[in-house]
Amino acid sequence: MAKRKKSKNILGIEQKTWVWIFGIIAALGTIIASTTSVVNTCQTNNTLQIINKALEKVPTQIDMQNLPTITMKLQELENKIKILEEKKIFLSTAILLKMGNIEFAHSDYTKAMDYYQEALKQAKMNNDIENTGNALGNIGAVYRNKGEADKALKYHQQALAVHMKSGNKQGEANQLGNIGGVYQVKGEAAKALEYYQQALAIHKEIGYRLGEATDLGNIGLIYKNKGKLDTALEYLEQALDIDLSLDKEIGYKQGAAARLGNIGLVYRAKGELDTALKYHQQALAIVTEIGYKQGVANQLCNIGLVYKDKGELDKALDYNQRAITIHKEIGYKQGEANDLGNFGLIYKDKGESSEAMKYLKEALNILNQYDLYENRDIIENAIKEIEVQQSNSSSPIP
Repeated sequence: MAKRKKSKNILGIEQKTWVWIFGIIAALGTIIASTTSVVNTCQTNNTLQIINKALEKVPTQIDMQNLPTITMKLQELENKIKILEEKKIFLSTAILLKMGNIEFAHSDYTKAMDYYQEALKQAKMNNDIENTGNALGNIGAVYRNKGEADKALKYHQQALAVHMKSGNKQGEANQLGNIGGVYQVKGEAAKALEYYQQALAIHKEIGYRLGEATDLGNIGLIYKNKGKLDTALEYLEQALDIDLSLDKEIGYKQGAAARLGNIGLVYRAKGELDTALKYHQQALAIVTEIGYKQGVANQLCNIGLVYKDKGELDKALDYNQRAITIHKEIGYKQGEANDLGNFGLIYKDKGESSEAMKYLKEALNILNQYDLYENRDIIENAIKEIEVQQSNSSSPIP
């Protein structure tokens, strides 16, 4: 009779028992891995839902005078995006554009540009015509606010061509308005007015009231710069009526802030300084509330100029210093040049010509470096006046 073969014994446990144990361990590992994967997927989906909810009302196409806001804290939203990026989770073109617009609204143009460039690459790869146009236009907006007018014009013109080809009327009108804005910055008022009027006609045609208000406001500023102040007020007040109506209907405040500030500029030009101050303070309150840094800096600058005109020069310097601190922080070169020029004008009024000349030349250097035209004539004229004064004072008495 054959002998029965003994099973191999390891640590007092038979081999077949070890096989069973390792089988159980492997099965448990598979279950744990599967469970972890399900949990990670659920967490990722939950994060995406939170992001999409936060960005729900943010457009993919930036409107520089009607910037988007979110209820979630920006840092919290950025952290959630970072979590997805670290997990190599795909972010849609729409999310990239919307995040870029939120960063733009908070004046972080570097982050905004990163999102827009990635969105443009993705949109082109997917043959997404609408978002290709949106990304091009948004990049143009960054270049405009960074003071690079020619680059801005190139991207806005490319965006316009894309939207016209695809039949996107709102996109077409927005880009016409943006091109008008670039020409205004370049000092070409007639071209700017032509583009603004084209944009207004389309916005009225499609019933886009927010765009209509923006166009009316822009036309008002053209007339203000031409010295036609009553005409300017007519357009700005029409725009403000629409803005206030939209604020009541959808809680959108940015347009009203822009218009209030611009009406303040017109009243300052009319010499009605207390009225101007009232409008600028109302605008400052709104942009502070919604966290729009560039708007805050611009209104601080405007308030400083009103105090300059009132002869309260120390107050003017204080407001201008607060403005330039923010403009430097966000990298807005036109704003920085404006503030430096304003320092020069204030010190000129104080009779401190050397200090005035220093700031005016710094302002002119920035305008030259970035090919900017806004307020160039004011700065150049102030420099000439000081040079004439210094020349006269140094001339020998006959």
